[in-house]
Amino acid sequence: MKLKIINTLTIIIILAFFFISLDKNALTVDYQGIKTISSLDYFFMGSTAFLGGGILEELLWLANALSLISIFLSMMDVKRSFK
Repeated sequence: MKLKIINTLTIIIILAFFFISLDKNALTVDYQGIKTISSLDYFFMGSTAFLGGGILEELLWLANALSLISIFLSMMDVKRSFK
């Protein structure tokens, strides 16, 4: 029972940090004017970076989606999420 409470609390804290971070700016670039890019843009478009040749960027931003899938699987008590 105590382990279940710890797992639930951990998931809630991780999801809170994740959703709060989606509201923040990911980058601010000062090149031909100041341009600010939202982290929500990178979250939705990061997994398509390999189409433009950015394999490393694609892997970095794909980690967010993979962690969400892992959290949702662990909330459903699927044993594959812990492997």
